Parts: sequence; C-alpha cells; structure tokens
Amino acid sequence: MILPNLAKPIIRNLGIVTGIKASIFPSQQTCWSRRKCKGKVLNHRDRHNCKNSGGKSWNDYQGNCYNNI
Repeated sequence: MILPNLAKPIIRNLGIVTGIKASIFPSQQTCWSRRKCKGKVLNHRDRHNCKNSGGKSWNDYQGNCYNNI
C-alpha cells in the first residue's frame, strides 16, 4: 500500500483578489439629513438607526444611496 506524502502542504488557489483600492469600497455607512444623499452628514449608522435619528437618506458600504421612507 502506497501512502501519499503528508509532509507537503496542499496549496489551492482560493481566488482571493488583492490590491483593491479603498475608494472602491467605502469603509462606513453615512446617514444624510436630506434626500438623495445630500445635506449634512448626521451619523455613520445603519439604515434603521439612520431613520430613527431623523435621517432622510442613507449610503451603504458600496456607496449606493437609498431614501428612507
């Protein structure tokens, strides 16, 4: 019976992308005082808490703008 050589590690390509610029993926969410992500920045909370604090619109991590209803 021949056993495989367990001393060598198995290397797999995981497809990890490196070198992505920080400007492509903003690091925080933003709550805005006016619709269409304009006006003053109120805080950097999630969408639910933005609405509770009186925010009218909200940016997610990818930079997409959503109007709070």
